[in-house]
Amino acid sequence: MKKIFRNKFLLAAAVLGVMASCSDDDDVTLDTRSVKPVVSIDQISASLVEGDSMTVTITADKPTNTAMDFKLELVGNEGSFREYEVVNGVETNQDTGAGIIGHVITMPAYATTYSFKIKFLKDLDVEPTETYVFALTSAVNGRGLVADNSGTITVTVADYVSNDVGVKLTWDQNTTDYFGTNSEGTFTSTNAQGEPVEKPYTGYDFDIYIINAATSDEVTDYMGATGNSPEMTVLSADMPDGEYWIFADLFDSGDEPIVPFTHNLTMQISKFGNWSVTIPIEGYTSDHATSAPDGLDLNGGATLVATLTKTGTTYVLTNEAGDILAQGRFASLANNFKSMKSKK
Repeated sequence: MKKIFRNKFLLAAAVLGVMASCSDDDDVTLDTRSVKPVVSIDQISASLVEGDSMTVTITADKPTNTAMDFKLELVGNEGSFREYEVVNGVETNQDTGAGIIGHVITMPAYATTYSFKIKFLKDLDVEPTETYVFALTSAVNGRGLVADNSGTITVTVADYVSNDVGVKLTWDQNTTDYFGTNSEGTFTSTNAQGEPVEKPYTGYDFDIYIINAATSDEVTDYMGATGNSPEMTVLSADMPDGEYWIFADLFDSGDEPIVPFTHNLTMQISKFGNWSVTIPIEGYTSDHATSAPDGLDLNGGATLVATLTKTGTTYVLTNEAGDILAQGRFASLANNFKSMKSKK
């Protein structure tokens, strides 16, 4: 009996030893599989000007068979989130699960390198040089890690300065929610069945025209008559000296609202990096006359917003909306404008 018991004991010990050995091997394999790729980036700082961009390349120390998500987040307090764009990045929202607003950068499965671009927008505001500090972190699916020396990107961005004059026309009435996501401005209209539906203010098509007062020519090649929202155009500093009339024009109307409204329309005019003014434009309602099909109809949707007098690289901007002399000049040019075509 003792011999049988002893043999059983030895057999049990051997089985337990094998099981322990297998368990150790499994642990080693599991640990090996759980080691995440570590990524680094090729540049952590740059000095740029508005309108410039920087390309950042991510390099992983090993590939993985699943995509890896990272988040680029603005953490500095000088730059603004809406002053840059991320190419190859997706803006987060409250449902993304990546914390406060930023951009998710997704490195494809099996890739060891991937690039994204941070583009700093050229705007019409006059601003000091700003420093943008970004954090790059593992996010969403958390498949990869970021190397300690690659977690921060610092970019110094100077204001764009030029003798050109930029003009922007805005009417979208967009708003920003608590998270920071842009929400489209809408009004209530009806569908084909007569049911209430929300329609965007951008269904109305406004344009910008800059006219040489001496020749009646549109001098921007209709850059501000495209159907975009907002509309933007530029008066080149190479244009001859003289007076230039800056018009807002309602080319076409959107859907008819249930309750009539007045547009919240503004025009920003700026000598880049030198001065900037924003002019509210009154009088445009939901049933205002339009200038379709040719655009810039002085008896339709056109309104003179400002006159820009150019002397070399010096400009004087005058609001002439209520100037009787200016109104007389409009009438004398009406026939010249009939042949103008907007680029839609």
